[in-house]
Amino acid sequence: MKLTNFSFLFLVLMIFFSCELELSHKENSTSEPNGSSPPLIDNKALKISPPSSKSPYSTPVEKIDFSGEEKLINLAGLNNHSVYLVKVNKGSARVPHKNSGDVLNAATLEEYPAGTWRNTVSVTSAPLPFDENAPVSGIYTGSSGETIIRYDFNPGLNSDLNMRSAARNTSVAPPNYQVSDTRGFWTQDATGRKFTMIPATLRATRDHCNIWVADTNYSDGDKKDNTITASDAKELAEKFDIIYEKETAVFGYEYGGGPDSSAPHGGVDGDPKVQIFVYDIFGDFFKGQNGGVFGYFWPGDEQEITNSNKAEIFYIDAHFTSLSPAGMYSTLAHEFQHMIHYNQKFMTKGKNSGIWYNEMLSMLAEDLIDPFIGIEATKDGHPIENRIPRFLDKYFADPTVWSSGSDVYTSYAAAYALGAYLVRNFGGVGLVKRIMFNDEIDIASIDEALNSDVNPRKDEINSLSAALSRYGEALLFNQPEEGDASVSRPSGVLSFNNTVKTDEYEFTGFDLFSVKKESSLTSREKSTGPVIWDLSGKHTLESRSVLLLSSSGWQGVTGDISIKLAKPADPNVELYIIVR
Repeated sequence: MKLTNFSFLFLVLMIFFSCELELSHKENSTSEPNGSSPPLIDNKALKISPPSSKSPYSTPVEKIDFSGEEKLINLAGLNNHSVYLVKVNKGSARVPHKNSGDVLNAATLEEYPAGTWRNTVSVTSAPLPFDENAPVSGIYTGSSGETIIRYDFNPGLNSDLNMRSAARNTSVAPPNYQVSDTRGFWTQDATGRKFTMIPATLRATRDHCNIWVADTNYSDGDKKDNTITASDAKELAEKFDIIYEKETAVFGYEYGGGPDSSAPHGGVDGDPKVQIFVYDIFGDFFKGQNGGVFGYFWPGDEQEITNSNKAEIFYIDAHFTSLSPAGMYSTLAHEFQHMIHYNQKFMTKGKNSGIWYNEMLSMLAEDLIDPFIGIEATKDGHPIENRIPRFLDKYFADPTVWSSGSDVYTSYAAAYALGAYLVRNFGGVGLVKRIMFNDEIDIASIDEALNSDVNPRKDEINSLSAALSRYGEALLFNQPEEGDASVSRPSGVLSFNNTVKTDEYEFTGFDLFSVKKESSLTSREKSTGPVIWDLSGKHTLESRSVLLLSSSGWQGVTGDISIKLAKPADPNVELYIIVR
């Protein structure tokens, strides 16, 4: 799909609270020295599909503990089961194939059907040059059925902690804006270096927000391209009021928000309402535009610096508000978490969160809040629909490393999927609250939350490292926990298909094998579920990653097989045999 031709400099994401770029430390291809690319098992040709009704195997998940350099695993009594080798790298460095363990007798088990195998790209999540023809995650359907690609823009701010003092001028009375009031807003270009003042008019207001619309992007009559109407503004305000109540109850408040009437109540501008400015972000609109930035939050607006709007404010795009309402409503929840996060972690605790951690929480906000504004799980606009397709192709990327260029969408997908897995297995809303309100950030924050009483599996899994050990089984077992015990989902096995309810909140379980991989969305073969890699390939393991491997001889097996495994040379690598 041809992407739009406006500047893609904004795709180089910046740390929210730092002007320095955070680039992935991974610089090389994962191909082995011979340059060969590992073959991919074609799901359709090998019939890798959701499990049929059958009894679970007696030992569905087995961690391989080595007493020597090799170990023989005997699987007896298989009845149309499929077998997988799962490699888990719990370390912070890449592990080459030669150090990650291997199947020593794989050649005797594999039967390669003619035409089954095809080459694919190397396993990698390294930063790549932007490819305007590359598929991207964050795909929405427009109101007229067109495909829309959502980009994300994260302008940074100098991380000097002395800047945590707010820009509030307490001598100025809080504003009392009324519909039809006017003011100007500073806006920035994609580089973050050039600012332009844009005149705007207040078009809607409710309990928790003011909706400002750039005068050039407002239509007083029939809706026109790149404009919104008073009715659109009213709908945005109504949706955000719902979002505000539901999101603050879980994630906390923006700077100056909440019921506390003491300073700095009302935040930087003294207004307890959040300002939302609708305009043509980057001025990139053209007829037929199907890709661009939906919205952003800039921490500089809460500081006494040049070009600051000195308000709790975030920005959304006029064109995509009109073209993809569901996508924009979800964006409201996403950007609001960034605003809350800035207060909870930076302003309050002086912590400078990594992008992956901040973005994971914004996508979990979408996940949790979207149903309250009419965007059910697996529907357009929801992150299950818009992030998981790429994850299925790229689940082996390190979710804690933020890439640049077109590969940034892999980072979004990997970070969201990690969060989705954690909340659906280790505490739901309680886990989110703990992560948001503890004194840590990044991996340390997740570790602290998993080691707290909000995690019902604390005794067995009390850190991100331990949770990653169980990631492989969650990728392969797709039946809901409350499903028929006679099929495929043994008791105690983890999965994305757990629905976790707390009071009125719900993280809805979902079946990875019902979601089409992104690589298949434009092809005739609509394959689902995570990519399974061939045992014979030379696969480098990314840091903090999981890799699923199998062979044609391991699919639909009835009878007995024996597997001889070589011990990984790297102590951070664990091997699991999973029978599904």
